[in-house]
Amino acid sequence: MFEPELTYISACDIDSAAESIDEYIKTGFFKSIDVCGGENIRPFDAFIPLYRKAEHYGLTKIMHVGESGSADDIRKSVDVLGLDEVHHGIAAATSRDVMRFLADNHIQLNVCPSSNVMLGYAKDYEHHPIKTLVENGVEVTINTDDLLIFNSSIENEYLMLFKAGALTVDQLEEIRLRGLNGKRKTER
Repeated sequence: MFEPELTYISACDIDSAAESIDEYIKTGFFKSIDVCGGENIRPFDAFIPLYRKAEHYGLTKIMHVGESGSADDIRKSVDVLGLDEVHHGIAAATSRDVMRFLADNHIQLNVCPSSNVMLGYAKDYEHHPIKTLVENGVEVTINTDDLLIFNSSIENEYLMLFKAGALTVDQLEEIRLRGLNGKRKTER
């Protein structure tokens, strides 16, 4: 399934982006919005104009948060922006309260294990936070991050987690099916 994402860099000119976002969304091409390119560069509420417009048009609201940031950052971004999903979000594994919040509210984390390990946000595949997240009922998908930089495929991500004993075959299958079936806002 290919679902184009309207992506903004966290250091973008938000006023300018908010003025032009309608022309992009009205094409019907984009299915979600994301802000990436550095966590905590601006307060979450600075992005409210973009996310409110995305909400108006029914886009899935996503943000890169909780890889280098904290579990509290994840919770706050969801609360402030009304996020449906979080790209990365592995810091949630450090807080039972945040994991419960994510699980109870069905906020999906789109986790990129090789990226997390290579960038030092996870010790290794065996101790990757995805295990704690899954064991605490947080909905996750397994993804790649910048194929050309991290040189990993989806198959490799699953294989590395399995070989390391981080997740069982049944857990991986459940995650695989969630990823294939999707939970995007447009399909709910």
